[in-house]
Amino acid sequence: MGLGHWRRSIEPQQKLKRWITFAPAMIAFSMPLSEITRAAIHLLCQERGVVNTARFINQFTIGYGNYTEEREALFGELTVDAIVTEIKRRRVPTE
Repeated sequence: MGLGHWRRSIEPQQKLKRWITFAPAMIAFSMPLSEITRAAIHLLCQERGVVNTARFINQFTIGYGNYTEEREALFGELTVDAIVTEIKRRRVPTE
């Protein structure tokens, strides 16, 4: 198989699978990062499902906002004991 084989227009996920398969042979080609990302997400969805893919990707996202200010706006002067008491009060008894 010559290098021309790698230049054919095939689906990015197929390129990624083939690259991973032949990676030990140090055959490399250049793809735009956006194409690699799209192909990787597609593969993850196929292999692990949408929910697990989302969970995996979420561990790399950066949060936003100011947690301290948001916590203060939500809970104000409430104590942990008061919050726990309210949670217990709202729980539906299970049998």
